[in-house]
Amino acid sequence: MRILSVFLICFAFVASADEQQSALLEFMGGHGCTISQESRNAARASGFTHEQINTLMQESLSNGAASPQAIWIVLGEEICDIRLPDITTSVLVTDPDIMGVTSAIDEYAKMGQNGCFLKDAKTVFNARHEGDANTAETEYTKFLASHFMSGDLRFYGEEVLETPIGIQVMTGDCADVPQRDVIEANHAYLVADFGSYVRALGKANSCIDPGASGLQVTRQILPDNKNSWLFFEYDIIAIAAGWYTGGSDGQPRSPRPPLCHY
Repeated sequence: MRILSVFLICFAFVASADEQQSALLEFMGGHGCTISQESRNAARASGFTHEQINTLMQESLSNGAASPQAIWIVLGEEICDIRLPDITTSVLVTDPDIMGVTSAIDEYAKMGQNGCFLKDAKTVFNARHEGDANTAETEYTKFLASHFMSGDLRFYGEEVLETPIGIQVMTGDCADVPQRDVIEANHAYLVADFGSYVRALGKANSCIDPGASGLQVTRQILPDNKNSWLFFEYDIIAIAAGWYTGGSDGQPRSPRPPLCHY
């Protein structure tokens, strides 16, 4: 009986450890399946321990399920699924100052563009964060990314040589457009294939000299996708997630793992 009790205790401990590691992998999926100082801090803030993170990293490296990339550790797709990151914003597309920079639904009808488009929403964030350009830029990017992920905003166009008139509002009366069903159906690609896009871009691009474009990658992995500008939405989400270095004080942005490799 004592041996059975010890066995059950050990089994419960192993099961608990496996569940904790699965939860940590799910968490890291929202951080590009990349162990960085930022994702470590976020994991610790969410209740994971330093030991759990180190164990995952060390075990993954030792069995070949992760690769060291400069100061980052990228977990392999065999153990970690990259998912949309957890990006939130308190700014709604129905906020008065956002609606103030949103076109009427028929404003661009003569140009063959039906819908409500943001005309210069960045000015709203400059006004909200007057004197702090970096915060204004960060919050603006989070606003776009969060609403791209929800589908409230889209940057949709089927012709790659014809840039969409702007970022389109797809809520309320603004969603009453001829292409509504097509645009809303296309949002499924954004949700389901973000991880595939990030993995493919990471494999194709060197962090030292990125060469592959987001457009090339989306065409390669999503041949049935009708939105030629889906890569733009993906890239805004990645920027908001912090997967680029630089970008503040006018500095150029550079991708970092998982968006590229060393």
